[in-house]
Amino acid sequence: MVWVTKKGECSICGKEIMLMSAIQKYCPECRQIMRNIASEEGRKREIARRIAIRRGTDPDRYKGRDTECRYKTSCKYGSAKFCEYISFTGHSRLYAGYKIENGKCGAYKRGGKPRRVNLKLDASTPVLPPGKLNEV
Repeated sequence: MVWVTKKGECSICGKEIMLMSAIQKYCPECRQIMRNIASEEGRKREIARRIAIRRGTDPDRYKGRDTECRYKTSCKYGSAKFCEYISFTGHSRLYAGYKIENGKCGAYKRGGKPRRVNLKLDASTPVLPPGKLNEV
């Protein structure tokens, strides 16, 4: 359906305006005022979040929304960058029911890394050159 320009009024000041789209509600002056208010509120939220992080009371960790294990470097399933539980066991840590509590997941085990299963090809398996892969 095509929008037809029509007369309307600003929902804040009541000034008569031409509505150019279905979502337009404000006159240009009120639109700028609302934009300034929204950006100021967002700025205040971001400042409060940064202050909380510096104090050590990160809101996401405090509310239990911490999704990344902070002990992955010392865990036998972890590495320097991420949790490798799925590559060692074959199933996801989250689907297995290991949730993160206090920055540590339930599957955390300190110690050496377990061995991964390395797949080896038999001598009878044909090795194809790169140009022949589409023929298989």
